[in-house]
Amino acid sequence: MRQLSSLFKFTATASLCLATCALADASVTLDLDDNGVPGTGLHSYTLTATGTGITSLSRFNITGDVHQVFGAGGEQSEWLGVGGGASVSETTDSYVIFGTLRLPDLGGAAWDYETYPEGPPDKVTLETITGGGTVGLGTLNNSDAGPAFNDIYMKVGPPSTVEETVDLMQIVIQDGEGFSINLKLLTASGPNPEDVTEHDNLIYTLDELMDGDTNGDGNVDVVDLGQLAAHYGMSSGATWADADFNHDGAVDVVDLGTLAAHYGTTSASAVPEPSALTLLVLGALTLLWRRRK
Repeated sequence: MRQLSSLFKFTATASLCLATCALADASVTLDLDDNGVPGTGLHSYTLTATGTGITSLSRFNITGDVHQVFGAGGEQSEWLGVGGGASVSETTDSYVIFGTLRLPDLGGAAWDYETYPEGPPDKVTLETITGGGTVGLGTLNNSDAGPAFNDIYMKVGPPSTVEETVDLMQIVIQDGEGFSINLKLLTASGPNPEDVTEHDNLIYTLDELMDGDTNGDGNVDVVDLGQLAAHYGMSSGATWADADFNHDGAVDVVDLGTLAAHYGTTSASAVPEPSALTLLVLGALTLLWRRRK
């Protein structure tokens, strides 16, 4: 009974804080763990947060396409977090990991006891797949109609008293592409409203790689040409780092054309120099001649 009472107290505190808590300083930081390539043309990452007493993820908005996997009937995938109840995590799906409890509509404005005596109306985090279907690129957002319609993902129990790193969500995108996420976390040093701090507008951005830049150094140069040469002819399983720039799992003349069009480009230069392009064309012809032999 004590545990249930404590849960309600923390839940009420988090709900109240959505409207009353002051903004925090930069004591919570976001980072990204690279999970590698889970499927053809895709790249998986885990977004993490480091801080003390992280208790709730109450809002997030992702700018950029993320890969989604829905159920066979087209229904939005389950919450695959610790408290989600799902037995298998889909490696190519984008989903929230954080929390042991998910509660809907804690903003307060959309919920009053007389209208909803059974509790807040069910409003889940919004996922979409562009063009429909059950697998593909789409969106993952938790800020569709203001704070009153956001789910809140909570870590039940006493907040940590030491700095820790927690997993927030898995984000799967096309290999070489980028995204930006803006989110709100709550931290707590106790169960009372004055113990809770709001960390709003925390932002993490993964920059999109330039076409032809296999190693992400901001240049399309002989190193990238070497990577393409080393993997030229692969018909499946190739990644962006192998010089597969169109996400089809192969390294072929299409990718060679992409690298040629951008050879000599740097992060501060949009047009390759003619001399560099000439060298690339010569190198490409040599590459193709050797392959045919």
